[in-house]
Amino acid sequence: MDNVRFSDVMIHFRDHKDRESWGQLYNKFAPRIREYLLKKVGPNVVDDCANEFWLNLSHWVRKYDPKRRPVNWLLYGAWFQAKRFLQKERRRESERPRLVSTIGVPSSENITGMPSSENIVTALDPHEGPEEIAIRKERCQVVRDAVASIRNPKVRDLAQKHFIEGRVAQEVADENGDKRGTAWYRLHEARKVLHRKLEPKLDNI
Repeated sequence: MDNVRFSDVMIHFRDHKDRESWGQLYNKFAPRIREYLLKKVGPNVVDDCANEFWLNLSHWVRKYDPKRRPVNWLLYGAWFQAKRFLQKERRRESERPRLVSTIGVPSSENITGMPSSENIVTALDPHEGPEEIAIRKERCQVVRDAVASIRNPKVRDLAQKHFIEGRVAQEVADENGDKRGTAWYRLHEARKVLHRKLEPKLDNI
């Protein structure tokens, strides 16, 4: 790997969009990109931002200039990704509450650490009445049903363990013998399904 000219790898990926080249770039530069994004977007959303960065690489790599060092070009792309990601997050926050706030998880948590419905209920304000608790349980069940509806069994399994059981995605990936990039891709697919299914339903509960 040390003898690889990554400018050639970038060019090959730009021209062929092949998985092997993408994997070489990911394995070499992912830690550096994540470290950079951590400073830009913070620890709560850095994994989501990095995930989008690597998923979008195939779209904007066509603009790669071979005269530039790959690491510098990728860091510039990470800066642009962070800027766009933060704009999208601010817009989402202004339009509606975050999904997990809607189902009752404390605001300091996010969807990547969603507890079970029982944990959510026990974490509620003890002064909440039975009607509020019933509504919160119903919302939790909607989330569980949305996870169960994911067709891809590997994506569904990761979503169950990550969103419902609250386990770290990398831990699940290691347990299944998957690479980090594979886990992030499945997590991204799960999020797309969940947001599509949950947003219209939670507003009606």
